[in-house]
Amino acid sequence: MSRATINFFLDGFLFLLVVLLMWLTAILKFIFPVASQATGWRLWGMSFDAWHRIHTVVFAVFVLAVLLHLILHWTWVCGFVAARVGKWRGRHLSTNEATRTLYGVATLALILCLLGIALFAAQFAIRAPAPSG
Repeated sequence: MSRATINFFLDGFLFLLVVLLMWLTAILKFIFPVASQATGWRLWGMSFDAWHRIHTVVFAVFVLAVLLHLILHWTWVCGFVAARVGKWRGRHLSTNEATRTLYGVATLALILCLLGIALFAAQFAIRAPAPSG
């Protein structure tokens, strides 16, 4: 299968996932009551929690598909950035495949570290409600 065919099917799959995520988000936001009041409510035999789990799984598949999309377009991304940085610095920059791979791994590691730091901060910042009475 050609790279163009793979990109076409991946882009179509990403589009379907975006539409599905919009639909699932609308169901959770506008059809069900807020989560704290959704106990006992059902849509087509599934509870709010079941719909939320489906939403989470579809979102995880979407993130993986976006990562695959970025991997398939990484040479273009690096070329675009190198051209812009080269133009800004006033000289042409070029990268080889090893450098592009290193940039990709470093970028992914940086993003994951930032997400981890944000989750770590949230874990320590969350507070339980005060007891009533």
